Amino acid sequence: MQLAVGHLDDDGLPHGFCTVTYSSTDRFEGNFIHGEKNGRGKFFFFDGSTLEGYYVDDALQGQGVYTYEDGGVLQGTYVDGELNGPAQEYDTDGRLIFKGQYKDNIRHGVCWIYYPVDSRDWALNGNTLSLDEETVIDVPEPYNHVSKYCASLGHKANHSFTPNCIYDMFVHPRFGPIKCIRTLRAVEADEELTVAYGYDHSPPGKSGPEAPEWYQVELKAFQATQQKPSGAGE
Repeated sequence: MQLAVGHLDDDGLPHGFCTVTYSSTDRFEGNFIHGEKNGRGKFFFFDGSTLEGYYVDDALQGQGVYTYEDGGVLQGTYVDGELNGPAQEYDTDGRLIFKGQYKDNIRHGVCWIYYPVDSRDWALNGNTLSLDEETVIDVPEPYNHVSKYCASLGHKANHSFTPNCIYDMFVHPRFGPIKCIRTLRAVEADEELTVAYGYDHSPPGKSGPEAPEWYQVELKAFQATQQKPSGAGE
């Protein structure tokens, strides 16, 4: 059962711009052609969420925007009313929390982007790649292994307190500004490329990411090698 307010055809079906309220109390505002949704329209669901996009023959097609009841947003690609294709989601503060693919309304694929990695335990961040200052990619098993790894091996550069490379930005012809490593000096054949991870050496100051335990151990060992021995008579 539904109630239509707006332009109707000779059969009493919505035709043109109408507002249709369904028995579930869901409401649709948009364009109709003889009872079928055709053109731009927007659903207002009973729980406070909305879905907006372009309809063809009563089904959402192409780009659509679903807004959750809490204000989060999903921007996705719809085929015959279902999510199929690229999509990205944002939380209530506008931060990107997912970017990937959907298939038949279900997240599909192996690479998606998380926001709250800084608050997670180190054990959960072993396979994260820093794309830029705000974006971190989580690489799940088994795609973190070199045999299946698809990103550049620059992401796997080890830490050194005397590195021969630095993290820098590179303008990729397809992806735009992305993170890379750049050499600081001439590098010999078969020489390992290393970078300084930049962890915070004094956690209370929080000037950088807090260092994991292995880093703190290596830091103490490095600092010990840098201490000059005391001379006799001093």
